[in-house]
Amino acid sequence: MVKRSLLILSVLIAQPPELLQAASGSPARPSAPLEVAQDLGKLAEGLDSTKPRVRHGAVDALADVGTPEAWSLILERGLSDPNSRVADSAQLRLGAAPVSPELLGLLESRSGLGSRRAMCRVRVAQALGGMPGEVPARLLERALKDKEPEVRCALAAAVEQRSDSGADSISGGAADMKRLLKALDRVATRDRDPRTRSAGLLALVAFSEAQGIGEEEAQGATTDALASDDPLLVSAAVHTAAERLSAADLEGILWAKRGGHASFMAAVTALEGRADRESAQLLIRRLGDEQAPLRPAAAWGIVRALREISGLSIAGSAKRWQQWADGLAAGKVTPVERRPTTDDGPTTTALYGLKIRGDRVAFLVDMSGSMWVDHQGAPRKEAVDAELARALRALPPTARFDLVPYSKQPAPWRGELVDATPKNVERAVKAFRGCGLKGVGDLWGALESVLVDPEVDTVVILTDGAPSGGDRWNIELMGRLLGDEKRLRHVDLQMVLFGSSKGLKRRWIEVLDGLGGSVLSID
Repeated sequence: MVKRSLLILSVLIAQPPELLQAASGSPARPSAPLEVAQDLGKLAEGLDSTKPRVRHGAVDALADVGTPEAWSLILERGLSDPNSRVADSAQLRLGAAPVSPELLGLLESRSGLGSRRAMCRVRVAQALGGMPGEVPARLLERALKDKEPEVRCALAAAVEQRSDSGADSISGGAADMKRLLKALDRVATRDRDPRTRSAGLLALVAFSEAQGIGEEEAQGATTDALASDDPLLVSAAVHTAAERLSAADLEGILWAKRGGHASFMAAVTALEGRADRESAQLLIRRLGDEQAPLRPAAAWGIVRALREISGLSIAGSAKRWQQWADGLAAGKVTPVERRPTTDDGPTTTALYGLKIRGDRVAFLVDMSGSMWVDHQGAPRKEAVDAELARALRALPPTARFDLVPYSKQPAPWRGELVDATPKNVERAVKAFRGCGLKGVGDLWGALESVLVDPEVDTVVILTDGAPSGGDRWNIELMGRLLGDEKRLRHVDLQMVLFGSSKGLKRRWIEVLDGLGGSVLSID
């Protein structure tokens, strides 16, 4: 590390005075180059600290300096830091950095998109989505060939984000644009990973619309996705083509026998967006079809959509909704003046009073140190044992569930949803009662472990609210990434916070509110 710092110092000392002046933000003096080099050298040494807070501060300070040398250190050391607080900060600061030729060169280096660590490549790809300036199409096209699906997925999302911000956010000549279009089409139509393929479709359509090319490729990929058996692909296709799909297309998805929650709710969302009489009547007809009864999450999804269209607070009665729809004129619905609605949706069970709507539920339980502190004369886990048992025993036998305690890693009871039979429920209760898992809490890893299951329609999280392990620490960044998942999966996210500070409560409430979820705080 000493040799590395000396090498950095020697490189910095050799830089032109005007570059070092810009880095320091102070007038040039005869000793300024050496002083700036020493400051950056100290910041580089800060990245060697055993204290994450010091490394985190060094990343922020280096980003403030903003020279190529400073960014080189952030990419090489910050993005790969074993502490997620430091690495998240490096990613966020990189994502706010203006694009420059020097920085682009670093992003393609072995410290960036050429890193051996897939997570580093994911972080660079996610940062690319929001960086101010123009990103070359050829860089994105080459990077989309990455061998890891999570990297390709992140890069596709970056292309979509940049395309949504304007045609000039991606630069290049006609040949470069065609090559990027071809790469996106390959991901959208041939990628083996459904989540990556879905991200590729969203990116392909956004890029085609922004650049005015590839309309045939985008329409072909959308058509193929609509015919897929994968709920995520159908959901992505509905999202991209919501305005062009016929009512018959959406009706077919609502009644599809092999459909999933994601595709069903994508169709509901599309009809909600149209907000016309035909869409409202189609939703009401689906809600009241006794020959094809809906699961609770799907029924509640339709009720919420109808409430948005109408402004009314009618609950789950298809008959009452039909009475309202009978008086509608053709075309767009004019909602009544919206009134506060009561929380009167269907409930399958509750945890600490938090109403749980779905019946395909993954329970995530944070087993970090706060679970084992004294709470009313006993470790908090004893109270959690009783509350969780009560919630599981209240599940209807038609429900399916899994229980995922997590610390450094998720430790699922089953690893998949199982029927909520009395026998399975008691086995889960017994397993959790005997669970002695301790350590840091990797909330993001636990979320990823259950969101891959397309059957899950509800995720309930019991946590102290302070992520302390795994690849993600920043709550707002997690919220942004969860928003991308929610858009396709339409999963209901709910949280019970215990022993949290006011700041943590506020941040989680803002994130979950933005995702249409809910937060309950307990002592």
